[in-house]
Amino acid sequence: MRRMILPLLLLVAVACQPATMELTEEQIASVETEVTAVANEAVTAIVAMDADRHLNFYANSDDFTVAAYGAVSRSFSTWAEGVRTNFSQIESVEACAFSDEVIQVLATDIAVFTADFGCTATVAGGFPMPGHTVTAVMQKQDGAWKCVNFSETFPPAEASTEGT
Repeated sequence: MRRMILPLLLLVAVACQPATMELTEEQIASVETEVTAVANEAVTAIVAMDADRHLNFYANSDDFTVAAYGAVSRSFSTWAEGVRTNFSQIESVEACAFSDEVIQVLATDIAVFTADFGCTATVAGGFPMPGHTVTAVMQKQDGAWKCVNFSETFPPAEASTEGT
């Protein structure tokens, strides 16, 4: 009996593998264009200092996960609270933009967006907003692209020269 179970399990495992889907160049280009437009809209909302408009970029889901600001948020509501707090501390925004964007199209409804993000902005206390790198897993849901997983990576703080 044991000899029959292993081949049966292997057969089930192979049958459950997703079929590979080759995307056409047109499909890839379309996804790249759509994802870039959504990402740029998220930046436009930052420049407008409109937290709620910026939050439209993210999937409103309990499965949404973010690694940013030195912490992990495991739901949209937790992330939204942090975004609203951070927006309330912005004193001014002159310009923000992505650069060196890379979009990995995994399917017609899934893509990974990675880019450097620079922003000429000042937060409470007169501190400049640091540039950083973002990675967003994007999924098309009900016809709209939403970020379902997000991370930000900030450059390491410069080493202190005190005491040397």
